[in-house]
Amino acid sequence: MRNTNEFLTLTIHVLGIYLFYIIYGYYQEKLLTQTYGLNKFTYFSFLALLHNIGGTILSIIMSKRNNTNLSLEMPLLFDYFKCSFLKLFNLMLSYRAAENISYPALIIGRSCKVIPILIMNYVIYNKRYHIKKYIAAFLLTLGILLFMFKSSEVSEKSNQFIGLLFLSITLISDGSLNAIQDYIFKKYKVSSYHMMFYLNLISAVIGFFICLFGNEIVNSFIFIVNAPIILVDLICYSTFNVIGQLVIYSMLEKFGSVTLTSVTITRKLFTILFSIIIFKHSVSNLQCFGLFLVFFSFLIDLYDKNKTKTANKNS
Repeated sequence: MRNTNEFLTLTIHVLGIYLFYIIYGYYQEKLLTQTYGLNKFTYFSFLALLHNIGGTILSIIMSKRNNTNLSLEMPLLFDYFKCSFLKLFNLMLSYRAAENISYPALIIGRSCKVIPILIMNYVIYNKRYHIKKYIAAFLLTLGILLFMFKSSEVSEKSNQFIGLLFLSITLISDGSLNAIQDYIFKKYKVSSYHMMFYLNLISAVIGFFICLFGNEIVNSFIFIVNAPIILVDLICYSTFNVIGQLVIYSMLEKFGSVTLTSVTITRKLFTILFSIIIFKHSVSNLQCFGLFLVFFSFLIDLYDKNKTKTANKNS
C-alpha cells in the first residue's frame, strides 16, 4: 500500500509539473516573441519579480491553510539567503551566456544539470548514489542533447567561448543550489511551503531593488498602459508559474532534487513532442535515438528504485 501511495503521489506531481509548466512555457514563448503594439516586452527582471511576489503570497495562503509554522532559525535563514543568491546568480549568468551563444544552446545546456546535482551532492555533502543513478543521469542528458541537436545550430557570435564558460559556471551553481535545498529539507525538516515562502520573499526583495535601479517597474507599467492586451498574458504567465512552484517545492521535499530535475528537464522534451505532433515538424533518426535513450534511462531508474524497495521490505 505504501509503494502504491508513493507511486500515486509521484504521478500526480509529474502530471502537475507537465501541465502547469507546459502552459507556462506557451505564455513565456508568447511574451518573448510576440510584438505588442509596435514593441516587444523586454523587462524580464520585472517578470521574475511578479513570480516571486505571487509565490510569496500563495505560500502564505497555503501555509495558513495547512497550519505551517513559518518561523525559522538564523542558520536556516543564512541557507535560504545562499539559495536566493544562487538563483539570482544563475539568472544573471544565463543572461550573459545568452549574449554570446544561441538561445537553443543555452536551453540545452541548462537541461543537463542533473549530472552537476549528483556531483555537487557528493562534493558538498558526501552523498553517494548507486552507479545505476549516474548511468541513468548520463543517458538522460545524452538523450536530450541528441533529441534537441537538430535545433541547436552553432552560433556565429565571436564570444562563443565566453558564453559556454558562463553556461558551465551556471551548471555548477545549479548543482550547488539543488544540493543545498536537499540539505535544508533533511536537516531542518521544513515543509515545501516554508522554503517556497522564504526563497520567494528574499528573491522578491532583491529583485525589487534590481528593477528599481534598472527602472524596469516604471517602464513595465508604461508598456502595459500602451499595450493593455499584454496584461492577460502576464497574468496567465505568472499564475501558472506560481501554481507550478507549489508542485515543484512539494516534489523537492518528497522526492529530492535529482528526481525533480529529471522530471523538469524531460518536461521540455514532452513540450517539443507536443509541438511536433501539433505543428507536424520532421524528426530525424538521431532525435528518435535520443528519445529512446531518455525513456531507457527512466527504465533503469525505475528498476533500481523497485529493487531497492524490495530489498528493504525483505530485510
